Amino acid sequence: MRFGEARSVLVASLLPVPPGSARKKAVAPAAGRIKPEQRTSTSRNARVLIAIEPAWLKRKFMRSFVLGAVLAALIPLSAQAQEAGDAAAGEKAFAPCKACHNFQKNGVGPDLKGVVGRKAGTYEGYNYSAALKNSGLTWDEATLHEWLKNPKAKVPGNKMIFQGYPDDKKINDVIAYLKTQS
Repeated sequence: MRFGEARSVLVASLLPVPPGSARKKAVAPAAGRIKPEQRTSTSRNARVLIAIEPAWLKRKFMRSFVLGAVLAALIPLSAQAQEAGDAAAGEKAFAPCKACHNFQKNGVGPDLKGVVGRKAGTYEGYNYSAALKNSGLTWDEATLHEWLKNPKAKVPGNKMIFQGYPDDKKINDVIAYLKTQS
């Protein structure tokens, strides 16, 4: 089919059709001509729309469809990559934590070296609150995420004064940084 040639389809109105009436549809000849008797509609106010479907339009639609499908498949992958966190950004986001925590010895807060995977309230030499000791938590990624979001809500009665990070990306970055410090 060449550029000038097209198949035409006669479609009844895009305007509302009164209840009980049927929309009429007719296919025009391949040359694109519509006979006057084919120009019918279901009501006096209805308009007739002639849609032309050349071959290049079909190819363009297919390309757009395939591209959209590929992009839709990639979106979850980019979300997983974002969830993983960036350790370098996590080191910067960890700055407020350094007032109480480090990776060599206990300070105001416990030593965080190897915290990912550790049972909460068990690091030797630090006096944990009874709430944290009895929480039964293990510091995996999901637990750390909830903890860093709002420590008081995760374990009511703990001693930590930090209010939490409101940004999930910062939390993921800090967790990625903590994983590098094992």
